[in-house]
Amino acid sequence: MMMHCTCVLISLLYLAVSSTVSAFGSLDAHYVGCFRDAENDTLKVLRDYGKYFGRITVESCWLECTMTPEMYYFGLEELNMCYCGRKGSNYSLYGESSHCTSTCTGNSSQLCGGHYAVAVYRTALTCEDIQPPLHGHVNQTNDRARFWCSEGYDLHGTEIIHCNKTTFEWTGRTNPNCKRRVVDVADVVTQEAILGEKQTEISETNLLRDDGITGEKSTNTSDSSTSSYPVVLSTIAGTAATFVLTVFVLA
Repeated sequence: MMMHCTCVLISLLYLAVSSTVSAFGSLDAHYVGCFRDAENDTLKVLRDYGKYFGRITVESCWLECTMTPEMYYFGLEELNMCYCGRKGSNYSLYGESSHCTSTCTGNSSQLCGGHYAVAVYRTALTCEDIQPPLHGHVNQTNDRARFWCSEGYDLHGTEIIHCNKTTFEWTGRTNPNCKRRVVDVADVVTQEAILGEKQTEISETNLLRDDGITGEKSTNTSDSSTSSYPVVLSTIAGTAATFVLTVFVLA
């Protein structure tokens, strides 16, 4: 009697698992592509977990990986190997492959990768994570991603892209980039230079000295006079701008 009950329980468990993975079309998964893989297990593109199956199917690998919520990818390789990877796994590390042509040992109508070639799937029906551009940032929420750049850089390209829920690809897949902002020389000269003149009090024999300004005083010995000085102001961009500096000389 005890043996009969044990068999019934095992049968019920098998039926429950079979119904969960019976139709691949209903799985919460999306095929990413075929990619090259390393021979060493520690260097696999999906290296967080791996399992050998005597009879493997796409469904059984999916079920194995989705039992751990952190697993975002699953892949099939070498006829009967299943690999799982967390979010951020670099599955394209070794480049794409065209050798995912081996049929699965548990379902000959499915392909289970190839020799050091892994067929990669995402366990969630969503677009892949977007990487921020160099010198930039990205905020990804649900089916929308917005880009912006760090201070001193300007965004070149589309600021906001959306996830296509049919193809699970981002619209405008070419991500924008951040380029260093070009500063105009007029934006970095001193306020005095922008005004074009500077008023100061100096003695008749002194040479004009001021931060960022060089030049010599022209000779004028009147009690109260106005003298013009050619001066050069250095700018951040390394370009010199010449201005006429008006100085009031007091006797």
